[in-house]
Amino acid sequence: MEDTLMLQSIYYSSVYMKKEIELKLASEKVLGETHISEQ
Repeated sequence: MEDTLMLQSIYYSSVYMKKEIELKLASEKVLGETHISEQ
C-alpha cells in the first residue's frame, strides 16, 4: 500500500513539474513575442 502511494506522489509531482515548465516556457515565448513586436 505504501509503495503505491509513493509511486502516485512521485507521478503527480512529475506531472506537476512538467506543467510548471510548460507554463514557464509558454509565458516566456509570449513575453519574447510581445518584446519583439514592440521594437
